[in-house]
Amino acid sequence: MQNSHTQWRIDFARHLTERLLAFEGIKAIVIAGSVARDYADAYADLEIPIFWETLPDDATRHAIVAALDASFLYAYDGPACEDQLMIGGFQVDLWHISVAHQDAILEDVLHNYHFDLSRLNALDTIRSCIPLYGAEIVQNWKRRAREYPDALAEQIIREHLNLFSVADLFVLAQRNNPTAFYAQLSFLQ
Repeated sequence: MQNSHTQWRIDFARHLTERLLAFEGIKAIVIAGSVARDYADAYADLEIPIFWETLPDDATRHAIVAALDASFLYAYDGPACEDQLMIGGFQVDLWHISVAHQDAILEDVLHNYHFDLSRLNALDTIRSCIPLYGAEIVQNWKRRAREYPDALAEQIIREHLNLFSVADLFVLAQRNNPTAFYAQLSFLQ
């Protein structure tokens, strides 16, 4: 059973999806982040990745904002492909991603073992997302993302452990710097 903060955000996302589907070229829409993981609390925003055949131009992105009766939370930054919006006092982040880019990320990580924080986050988003539209495409990505090779997991762990130093933890503890100490520990995540 979903918590109440999650449920109303999912319902709101479904409502927004109905409006978004007026725009041509959308192949899939999902809910991501804390809402998809059922971790939403009173302060959680709503993250909605939109997967396009071809990325929308600036005019389309501005038309989407108007269609959603939204305003930009921050100044518009076209190249960022993420629009942080306010809709009725609530923050909604729209991510614009091409289907080809998402396919390339899955291929890069799962078959070529090329990964960085951005690619791993993209993979995790697919693994945990809630499809709102284009379920067949999203389920295919989810199936591929579940096939997480052991060799990839081992490589990720090895690379991150090489960057971790227990000696640094001792120094930070001796300096009574809990912020840096816990930051170093959370880096392992």
